[in-house]
Amino acid sequence: MPQRTRPAHFGEVSASWSSIRCLPEKLALVLEKLAQCDLPALWKPRATQFIRVDALPMLGTGKSDLRGVMDFAAMQQSVEASS
Repeated sequence: MPQRTRPAHFGEVSASWSSIRCLPEKLALVLEKLAQCDLPALWKPRATQFIRVDALPMLGTGKSDLRGVMDFAAMQQSVEASS
């Protein structure tokens, strides 16, 4: 089985998320492409589920801090729920 490689832009995730949230036309394009893909509807995020981030939390090893990402998302949901 061939080994999977990461695309060259893999490290630019935080910039992509930030620009998607800032520019509604980019978000519309992403949502349009999601609508055209064969993912089940349950797996497709709604427009209100995109959150602007300036940078993803990183561990000291240089890996993404997934627990930090989940904590940030939970904090954002609680802020939106209290508004």
